[in-house]
Amino acid sequence: MKKFGIVLLFAVLPVLAFAQTDTVRVASDVGSGGNLNTAVANVIAADPSFAQFNNTVFKLEANGFYILTGVIQTPPHSNFRLEGPPPGKTLATSPPQIVWTTSGGVTTTYNFDLFGDATFKNVWILCANVLGAQIGTSILIEDDSLANLSGKGERFEMDGCIVDYQGIGNGGGAIEPACKHFRAKITNTYFRNLTDAHYRYYGRPVSWTFQSTTWHTDTLIFENCTIANVGYAYMQESPEYADYVSFNHCTFLNTVVFVLESSYWWNLSVTNSIVVNAFMYGDFPGTDGTNRTPNGGVLNIDSVNALSFSIPFTDDRTAAPALQRHILFANNSYSHDQWYYDYLAHNAHNDTAIEVNKIHRMPMLSAKTYRFFTGTDSATGAKNFPYMTAFNLYPLDTMSTTFDRPTSYSATYDPGFAFAPTNVDSIKVFLMGRWLTGANINWAFNQGDYGQSTTVWPLNEDLSYSNTFLKTAAMGGFPLGDLHRWWGPNSYAVDHYTAWKAQASAEHDTLAKWLNQGRGTVGVAKQSAIPGKYELGQNYPNPFNPTTEIKYSVPQKSNVSLKVYNVLGQEVATLFNGERLAGNYSVTFDGGQLSSGVYFYRLQAENVSITRKLVLMK
Repeated sequence: MKKFGIVLLFAVLPVLAFAQTDTVRVASDVGSGGNLNTAVANVIAADPSFAQFNNTVFKLEANGFYILTGVIQTPPHSNFRLEGPPPGKTLATSPPQIVWTTSGGVTTTYNFDLFGDATFKNVWILCANVLGAQIGTSILIEDDSLANLSGKGERFEMDGCIVDYQGIGNGGGAIEPACKHFRAKITNTYFRNLTDAHYRYYGRPVSWTFQSTTWHTDTLIFENCTIANVGYAYMQESPEYADYVSFNHCTFLNTVVFVLESSYWWNLSVTNSIVVNAFMYGDFPGTDGTNRTPNGGVLNIDSVNALSFSIPFTDDRTAAPALQRHILFANNSYSHDQWYYDYLAHNAHNDTAIEVNKIHRMPMLSAKTYRFFTGTDSATGAKNFPYMTAFNLYPLDTMSTTFDRPTSYSATYDPGFAFAPTNVDSIKVFLMGRWLTGANINWAFNQGDYGQSTTVWPLNEDLSYSNTFLKTAAMGGFPLGDLHRWWGPNSYAVDHYTAWKAQASAEHDTLAKWLNQGRGTVGVAKQSAIPGKYELGQNYPNPFNPTTEIKYSVPQKSNVSLKVYNVLGQEVATLFNGERLAGNYSVTFDGGQLSSGVYFYRLQAENVSITRKLVLMK
């Protein structure tokens, strides 16, 4: 596999566009359904060359209900586009739902079988039948020989969608790649209730089928997505590896096991994201080996030498940079809810098990993974893995090598979601079933809302949050996590998404630079000694265009503000305003929306005020 460049990786999959498009408006189903099946089949049959199909957009109705009477299969080398109107805040403006018929004799393994490119926009793919019963069904991305020959790959794009209630399916994910050059960009999408009543590792947004071979991920991008109530967020088993995987501004809630399974990534970027209740299955110290090192809840990095299949990259730091692994893990928070701490403290398994067999809370990272980010050569001081970088991880003590896991809840990095889609009682029964009893239970949130007559819109949940620190902990002072769904113009919180979108290109440039070049050990956010006084460092670089880093120190828990002003004394940006614990901090200021010139940034806390000058030069 020839490795493609990783400069500006967020831009490698532009929205598929065509010079001329036809529109087929598909009416919502009544009765037995099949309108979408018929519309697609008619366009395919009208032109054996499929040119008409390739230039057609299938547009669905707001609040529509589309009942599949069979799998929708697209022609070889085609372009399939399915689109609903932008959703609003009323049931009449809800996204169109796609569900399965209740008729017998219908194969439901795949709802869409795609032989070519595909774009889904503003649709609600409900993996259930008309009555709301869960159906194991997936979107299959098939291999395209012409795409492989041209180097284009099999492109899949999803924007503004909801993928809901998918369980074990065919053994893969809600989106199941079966191709040699999978290239996907998934934005502003909510993967919801991908739950399985028995298996802890099923229910995944994207995953290959178990023990598949010959397939490969070129590019997989998630941005401003929420992934809630799942087995994994992304699962990939040998012998497949990925050239590039990215999660930016994502919200992860209630994963039974890993957020990211395996370490089969050439380039991985996880940034500006919020993780709550990861690896709920927990850690059993008795299975962790002689060193009692847990896996870690978000990602687990292994040595290349531990991989059992051939890969084109290396851990040799003397090799060309393009041949080494590049991993960026920055500006992310990690926490577990109080109910989870309480459940681990007292449950039927832990109350009777010996200490080594008790279930413990899984930390963000293992000590082994931590060393990939921080390890240095004892003789030269050079980083062992110069392109593996971690910084701004909350809580900071998760990065310690001792991994003393707290057994009592702390609200410091709990986001305080407005209304989380967490069915606590069912999750407890499901976990106990995996630990001890073998009981199976559907632990999806509000599963009674599924079905044509019981649709709820807007959704009951709201993952905006109250934690003032996390609200400004992402790059540019934005909230961590999914901004589009929970902090966007259609949310019930302050709209941060519009401002973020205006500077997204500059943010992508910075992330690509950090991934390509690394940031060295200076960027590692490990906990250091408590500073003795308030300090405000000089921004670097200075002059800058358009981003610069500002470091500051807080000697004690206090209310802190860090703001930027123009030469007239007018506030132009708030980088942080809230409570800080004692420690050393850094924030990235993005001046992309400002004019060139001199600005001032001021740290205020208690009776302290420190001001420095910075220069934006475009």
